[in-house]
Amino acid sequence: MSTAALVAEPSRAYGARSKPVAERDFALDDADRDEVDAELARGGVGSATPCAERRGGSSTLSRPARIAALVVTACALTACTFVVLSNAPGVKESDVTSRTIEEYGGYIDALRWDSRRGFEVPKQHRWHYNRNLIVKVNGAAELIARTIETYFPGRLARDQDPIEVLFTISDYPMTPCVDAAMRASDKCHVDKWAPIFAFGTTMRDKTVLPAIIGAPLMALNGVAMEVLQHMDGGVYESNYDKKWDRVEYRHEMFDLGALEAQGAHSSTYEWDHLIKKVVWRGTDYPFLGAMYKGYKKESCKSEDDCFLNDIASATDVKAKMQEMIDGDEITPRLRAVLLSILHPELVDARFFTGGSFNGQGVNDETMRTRLGRELDLDTHTRMENPELSKYKYQLDIGGWGGTTWTGVIHKLSMPGILFHHETSMTDSYFDELKPWVHYVPVNQGLTDLMEKIKWAETHEEEAKKISENASAWVNDFTTRRHNLKHHYDKLAVPLQKIIDPERKFMISFDQAFDFKHPLIVKGGPYKLLDPNDV
Repeated sequence: MSTAALVAEPSRAYGARSKPVAERDFALDDADRDEVDAELARGGVGSATPCAERRGGSSTLSRPARIAALVVTACALTACTFVVLSNAPGVKESDVTSRTIEEYGGYIDALRWDSRRGFEVPKQHRWHYNRNLIVKVNGAAELIARTIETYFPGRLARDQDPIEVLFTISDYPMTPCVDAAMRASDKCHVDKWAPIFAFGTTMRDKTVLPAIIGAPLMALNGVAMEVLQHMDGGVYESNYDKKWDRVEYRHEMFDLGALEAQGAHSSTYEWDHLIKKVVWRGTDYPFLGAMYKGYKKESCKSEDDCFLNDIASATDVKAKMQEMIDGDEITPRLRAVLLSILHPELVDARFFTGGSFNGQGVNDETMRTRLGRELDLDTHTRMENPELSKYKYQLDIGGWGGTTWTGVIHKLSMPGILFHHETSMTDSYFDELKPWVHYVPVNQGLTDLMEKIKWAETHEEEAKKISENASAWVNDFTTRRHNLKHHYDKLAVPLQKIIDPERKFMISFDQAFDFKHPLIVKGGPYKLLDPNDV
């Protein structure tokens, strides 16, 4: 069973030592600690010894020190950059876990539990982590821990085996192993990885990274976390069917009553009175990560690599725009904006600068900001939901991760119909939505957008029914009950296969929220990461 506890991590300079092992919380006497520290000094993280030669404790150590089972790994650029001491006799990080972390690389973390130490997140060498990312890691780790505590009574008893769960909080799987050539090499054995719970966007084709499990989307977890944090007093009965509010969700749902209270006329938002145009506002991001098949760079990557400069310098600007629309090099977002320039009667799409382009402020006159203004591709004014909701045809367009995360939900709540961007990526709730039932699908390149607009114009009744179906789904999904069930299906159910394969401990969703027999859950404590320790 794999439950090694990380106790020392290299600094950004591999030759530096972290806090001495003797200062950590281990059941070793002073002599044992000195032996372990001496072993670190003899072959510490500054050594160039290959990982394969550095696994396992030294046979010259005393028995308590051997129990510590020192593992020093310091393979620069191979993600093999952490120091592990096991926390019980015979318990150390498994070969499967080591291989998974090393080959995956980047943003991957572990939550570990045993009956002595409880839940903890090991302190890996996170040179690329900042305070915000560590807060997200802690949030995901606590959610997993509380899920186990709530839905697996008895699994955390003193006589139970340790638990280890790998997870990632990145927007999408940021691993070089998505590349086919890498998977064909000896660097990525993806079919031999340990399961990884991904709290961001995942790939639709599960054969590419079969170990990836699509966990509940990070942006949806605030509701479930609030409920699970209050299970120590019994079920969260009073708010069980309450709707989400704006603070929890960070997106404002369409609310006709609220708009009327602000002086809006309800007739403005009736189907027959909606503006017959596709509307979109968003950022000029690349499409997908650079290692993904289908990657498209942003409209102006640099001064020497800039689609907008190619357009502006063309003899016939609009002809050049059409050429790019017909080609296969630009992002779906740029395609929508160019269609808006050529077909303003059907499409209203602009890049919203939001104050920056790739870190450049709008007051910094870069080529990108100048060309965006001159070609009328950009707007500095945000279109708020009351204005956005006046349009009949909503559009979501994926960015770096290939989706717009929860942006789909608030557009589904609007009185118009959603043209949903179907890509090679998916979010945790997408399998609840059906094309031609809840939305009109548009393809990854957005090359069929004009065709779908014409369909909607000539099939008014079918389009209106799709809009009504979408609103009904949103009304149900945005209750706490539905959110909790989504969390149960996407996190608790797959966890069962890992930590409770014989299903001795897992309870059903209805058992967990039985108001007649309240479930009392005493959670924590959790040893999480220090956001200030970066």
